[in-house]
Amino acid sequence: MRKSFYAADEHLDIAVDGVPLSEALIGVFREDDIRGFIPCLLPCHEGPDAVRELEISIERFLPLPGTITNAPILMCPDDVDFWCTIVIAEVQHAYDHIRWNRVGFNQCGGRKLPEGVGNPTEWMGGFGGWSFDLSEYQAVLEAFRLLSTEDIDSNL
Repeated sequence: MRKSFYAADEHLDIAVDGVPLSEALIGVFREDDIRGFIPCLLPCHEGPDAVRELEISIERFLPLPGTITNAPILMCPDDVDFWCTIVIAEVQHAYDHIRWNRVGFNQCGGRKLPEGVGNPTEWMGGFGGWSFDLSEYQAVLEAFRLLSTEDIDSNL
């Protein structure tokens, strides 16, 4: 849990080696471009496609074994939807580990959203890729899933 730069309240965040994801990616992106971004896995999406956007974020974060997908991982905290700036990771599920091969900005818009998010993507140079232990990665996803379930239950 942490309070990111623009968020009003603390929220669940993704950390890489203990560093919040939006900060860990500074150097690949300019700090001003992603400062305060929040995980797309948070159940705070807004607008008519809010539920589907969250579903897509969860589905793509951990693709099926042996596959690669473009997953929305961070979003602008202003609009909290896919119409704003979205950071995409190319996620490869290599059976015993997860690899983020590259990262970039979503370039899809208009009528292709929300399903088209990440296709196309403007990939950033300077990112050598990250590998994650599968069980640790699954634990991160499960924490966000539990948060989503709690949020849904509280709104019933």
